[in-house]
Amino acid sequence: MKTLKYKIKNINPLVISSKSGDKNMINTEVYIPGSSVLGVFASLYIKNKKLIEAHRDKIFYGWFLRGDLIFTNAYIFDEKRRYLPAPYSIKQEKYKSASAYDFMFADDNFNKTTKSINEFIALDDNYMYSKTVKKSISFHNAREGVMPKIGAIFNYESISEDQIFEGNIVGEDEQIERFREMFDKNITAYVGLSKNSQYGKVSIKLEEISDYASDIPTDVESDDEDVIMTLLSDAIIYNKNGFSTADATDLENWLGVKIKKSFIKSGRAEQFVGVWKLKNQSETVFAAGSCFELEKLPDNYKELQTRGIGEKTNEGFGRVVFGWQNKNKYTIDKKERAQYKKPEEKPPKAVKDIVAGIIQDRLKDKVVSKAIQDAHSFCNHLPTKSLCGKLQAISNDADNFQNNLKKITKNNIAKDQLEKCNDDHVKLLDYLNQNKFDISSMLNEIDNLDEFTNTLKHDNGLAIDMKRLYLKTFFNFMRKDERREK
Repeated sequence: MKTLKYKIKNINPLVISSKSGDKNMINTEVYIPGSSVLGVFASLYIKNKKLIEAHRDKIFYGWFLRGDLIFTNAYIFDEKRRYLPAPYSIKQEKYKSASAYDFMFADDNFNKTTKSINEFIALDDNYMYSKTVKKSISFHNAREGVMPKIGAIFNYESISEDQIFEGNIVGEDEQIERFREMFDKNITAYVGLSKNSQYGKVSIKLEEISDYASDIPTDVESDDEDVIMTLLSDAIIYNKNGFSTADATDLENWLGVKIKKSFIKSGRAEQFVGVWKLKNQSETVFAAGSCFELEKLPDNYKELQTRGIGEKTNEGFGRVVFGWQNKNKYTIDKKERAQYKKPEEKPPKAVKDIVAGIIQDRLKDKVVSKAIQDAHSFCNHLPTKSLCGKLQAISNDADNFQNNLKKITKNNIAKDQLEKCNDDHVKLLDYLNQNKFDISSMLNEIDNLDEFTNTLKHDNGLAIDMKRLYLKTFFNFMRKDERREK
């Protein structure tokens, strides 16, 4: 098998539609899906060949419909390396932030406090490097056909311009050679939403053809036991009834190998198909970063690393690597933070008020983002829409939330629902009781503005407002997930 590596630099901001968000917010993914890359080259092929019924063209059918070529997702890249979704079993030390630990290898005596990693990472021997995709939010007036009410204000979250993403186009030698001859080395194209306005313009660079074996080189051998399998993209696995699933037992049957331990996050995948002007079928997926300890390597592990597992592998789903995770501890490479020279004079009150307002707006964005992410993580046995509504209502009195929660859970039906719902690690009821909402850690992430953030950390009114915002958003999105699941 051969690969044609490609790099995408976004000239304009990008909006790759995500299912997260409310009716006034269009959220974006933080990578470029293989399906989007496939769509770009399919459109170019149709344009170059002037095709009317493209599916009747044998080459078009093979490359873009049958799956002779595999278009992997494009993930964030810098001059040193490409970064990939972090495995869910790897957690960062919470307070010192100098080390990360892989819970696949943790024993019963492990007692350090850790937190999830929300960035893309690269593992190199004993070191872990991380990178965040820069995003921005823009405000727009709704137009006819875009939002329910013309003239209403809505927000676009987008990938900020001038970032580079890297992926692969994989196929048999002859197919890749022919594909490379068909297209220019440097291409300008449009990706994502609002391509007719200020979004979506990208430059694509096709590099030289090379041999391909896996997204990440590893040292596994066919007789290795207790090897870790990591998903580098969402994977669609069908059960025996033909439905997509995120059940480890169905994956175990698909692989033909026993799964001894797993860290799984499930999700939903649905994509907009430009030709149809509609979204395709929504699928349950094993989310990228899910990882599994296998009793042994599958016999066809090399083929799985090349072609992927499950369905729609030609669109970037099911990318997998064996043996990438092989250390119990990593040293986190510390990022160099930009240094700013502050003026010697104290800022006037008007400036202080403006900066404090900006910080509070940024804090609100962080709180909403965290609430949405946390709500989606509780995907097992969701409480009813009615109970979520009650919890959202008592969130208005955030200062007495725990006391009002105790009153609701005197009802055994409500208590049972909150105890059944979990994120594979903690019950929802325990999470709500233990949740001591603290804005200090979020404010600590804002650099060089200590004179403002230190004051806000001790603002009890602000802390209660942020807790109220977190809880209301959390239960709002849990209601949406419950409705979507039904």
